[in-house]
Amino acid sequence: MNNDYALRVYRNAVSRVPAYRDFLIRELGEIPEVESIDDFYRLPFITKSNYINAYPLPARCEDGTIQGKHSLYHSSGSTGKSTYWLASRETEANYAHNLLNTLDKNFQVRSKQTLAIVSFTLGGSLSGVLFAWALREIGLETGMMTVATPGMNEEATVDHIVEFSQYFDQTIIFSYPASAKNIIEHAAARCGDLSRFNIKLKLVGDTFSETFRDNINRLLGYPYGYPGSVSSGYGATDFRAAGVETVLCTVTRRFMHENSKLAEVLGVDAMPSLCQVNTGGIFMEEIDNEIVVTQNNAVPLVRYKTSDRGGLIAYDEMISRLAALGFDPVKKAIEWGYSPATFSTEPFVYIQGRKEGSIGFRGMTIYIESIKRVIEADEVLADLLTGEFQMSVSEDEKGESWLELAIIVRPGKEINDLAAISRRIGLALGKARGGIYQTLVAEEHPAAFPRLRVVQRDEIKTASGLKIKYIK
Repeated sequence: MNNDYALRVYRNAVSRVPAYRDFLIRELGEIPEVESIDDFYRLPFITKSNYINAYPLPARCEDGTIQGKHSLYHSSGSTGKSTYWLASRETEANYAHNLLNTLDKNFQVRSKQTLAIVSFTLGGSLSGVLFAWALREIGLETGMMTVATPGMNEEATVDHIVEFSQYFDQTIIFSYPASAKNIIEHAAARCGDLSRFNIKLKLVGDTFSETFRDNINRLLGYPYGYPGSVSSGYGATDFRAAGVETVLCTVTRRFMHENSKLAEVLGVDAMPSLCQVNTGGIFMEEIDNEIVVTQNNAVPLVRYKTSDRGGLIAYDEMISRLAALGFDPVKKAIEWGYSPATFSTEPFVYIQGRKEGSIGFRGMTIYIESIKRVIEADEVLADLLTGEFQMSVSEDEKGESWLELAIIVRPGKEINDLAAISRRIGLALGKARGGIYQTLVAEEHPAAFPRLRVVQRDEIKTASGLKIKYIK
């Protein structure tokens, strides 16, 4: 990681941000001298509760004012309430250029006429507005990109694919995983063979599995295991784009998925997202399985606890771990036709989901990703359900705990036997998790089989309406 960058962000914050100076005095009784990275590591962490929500927005800005910060936007409100952030000219000055480089490495946008469809939420949400602006800049600079902005209107996105993709070398859809899957399925239903459109996906937000990628490749007409159809990333409204899912990440995930090497490589039991860090614009730490970031922006962040579960692995360490298992991601990427000149040697970051992205149930921790994986991996469930849901735990009059799932049925599909679907989910969870849950299944305990409720998508969205609120 870039230690000098971290020290520069700290010095800027203590000299220009009133809230951060007050925070340090409150926590430490003084403004400490930070001359080395070891000094930096002794600084207190900032969080949503002790800093972001404790000080008004102007006080958290450089020079204590929101004036001169050209963009105001908000988070998705996944925890119940949106938080507002600001952007400065300096932090966005190179965004379009950096995005162009990323898209060119993944999708060769400098040499292919591209239809870019922004299917993120627009309005006050950063992702949609920022991508739309940056993509237009790319179109103006290269003359190779045409941008459409239907936003979260999935039907309108499908209309754009059907009507206009035929005129371009490729189409890139910028969306969230669940929404992108709906779009591709509906487009396939209307057009049949989508392979002639050369569609690619650039996704943000939720983690997705390799089963998800397999399904997308099948629908889009790409060969099994093809790494170039879907590209993800790591970022948030709080600290913007922080990592990119490169082809090295994609082939590494595929290797771990196909060979059951996830635990040996990353030490986790559910497939996380895997990206390479942009160390020129962010400093990352891993503290107790949580990602901590330091970044300069209109609202500087110093040792900010993101609530994202995950970890960091240096490039050489990752290559070494994989080599010990007989796998070379560089060689595999070259076999797929990628040029070594496009490969990055930046550190890897893996993200397992949000710390609050789980619930306690009968002595177990049930993660959002565990439920997603069950739905995606089961052909019957994947065909019947959209993969979006909301989970909670209830207690009956006898004090018994029950896992509850609000599920969304695909358009044109119908559940005739809710109990059978519940049993299917319970059996799959038991097999995937083992331990206590498998014991419940083996004993045929009713609590092993979730209580299901069919809902409409709008019923389980976040407060801002941007995303699904997976935990009630």
